[in-house]
Amino acid sequence: MNYNIRVTLVLASVIVAATAAALSMPLDPTAAAAGTAAYAQTQGMTEIKIGALLEFGPSYDDTSSLKSMELSIQDINNDPVISTKYSVTLVPLDVTGLDPTEIAGVVQTAVQAQGIAHFVGHSSSTVTPAKQVLDAIPDAAIVSYGSSAPIIPIPDSNPVNLVAVDSLFRLIPNDSHQAASVIDLVLNKDGKTDVVIVVRESWHPIVNFLIAPELADSFEHRIPYTEAERFSDPAAAVSSHASVARTVDGIVGDLVAAEGADKVAVMFIGFPLDFEYHVKGVLSAGDGLANLHGVKWYSTATITGESAAVRDADVAEFAKNVELSGTRYTVLDNPVNTELCNTLLQQGVVCDRYEYGPFAAYDAIHLLVDAIVTRDGLADGSIPGDERTARDLILEVASGRGFHHLVYEERTIGDGALGEYTLNAAGDLETPVTYTVLKSTTNPDSPWVPAKAKICR
Repeated sequence: MNYNIRVTLVLASVIVAATAAALSMPLDPTAAAAGTAAYAQTQGMTEIKIGALLEFGPSYDDTSSLKSMELSIQDINNDPVISTKYSVTLVPLDVTGLDPTEIAGVVQTAVQAQGIAHFVGHSSSTVTPAKQVLDAIPDAAIVSYGSSAPIIPIPDSNPVNLVAVDSLFRLIPNDSHQAASVIDLVLNKDGKTDVVIVVRESWHPIVNFLIAPELADSFEHRIPYTEAERFSDPAAAVSSHASVARTVDGIVGDLVAAEGADKVAVMFIGFPLDFEYHVKGVLSAGDGLANLHGVKWYSTATITGESAAVRDADVAEFAKNVELSGTRYTVLDNPVNTELCNTLLQQGVVCDRYEYGPFAAYDAIHLLVDAIVTRDGLADGSIPGDERTARDLILEVASGRGFHHLVYEERTIGDGALGEYTLNAAGDLETPVTYTVLKSTTNPDSPWVPAKAKICR
């Protein structure tokens, strides 16, 4: 990849929402004791409780992932290899609209009052409060199916790389992979030399994290905007975005004059509602922002592939005219996820060709349950080996090392919805990391289509 090109680049979908107050919440001394009892013995059966952190809002909707988790648990409970001794129960925990301190409180309550030490969820990257609580419990773990942030803040708010000793595992690649795929699309495939970033205000400070050092001097064109959720009045949001758009239009005009329209682009980073307000702000100026109509636009996975990003007819028309496109992490076809997707569609929930949350959520349940079962076998001696925690086993097996706990379900690591995968030392999905280039259309039934030959789901 040639980085010797002047460019202002992209931050993929990242959320940094945890605060020092949330992360420093004291854990009740009884929490660890309660948490280590991840299940309860009932009439000879062992109940395994899995907490599901869920969001049901305009930016994230875990409905399909919840249904997928329920199907995963149903499959496990119907498996005679498991069900003769274990019964798995899902405990939904709604964290919609909660701040980090409140999310930490929900997790603490689940640990202390219900003895839950293993969690799945949620779609956003606001998992740090849950992680901080669970880090204090050696056997506890949380597997995220949607947190793609490449960094997780610590109490002093300094971004740091995740380390393998924590309780967080993610069955989705972090956004450094997406950044690389977008860089390749914008610079190499499309030949752009100047890209103006229009980015959510809260994500603005960490854009440089995903940019190669040799591109550091190319970020003078990075314009923050106020997040949609901070406005109670849509008209005020549109007006605010119109002001931002005027600034962007001026920069784009200068770049076009110097480089030519075919070398200049706009990268919009945010959520669908942010994009809708911004486009309406552009359109409200009529011909006054002509520069923005004459260059190509790109987006990140928070928009790319999401039908909500182009639900308004005028927004969809604009998106098509500026050839809005971007990359989206894509799960490769296999028999398990094809059947799962068909079942979800029959139940009336979303499962499109570029959906990954439900597939990762399905596998997250299996990974946690199998790790708990294997840990039990190590503890009672039925499986030879040193005593290890469920957290140890998750990383070992998903990294292709150690005892293969999926043998309990007579499965291999490639038998799940994600297919064969590996985690890196930080507990994040490392392979496969396939991305598909999508472009926007005005067809409400198919708002996003592959920009090249379809190579995967």
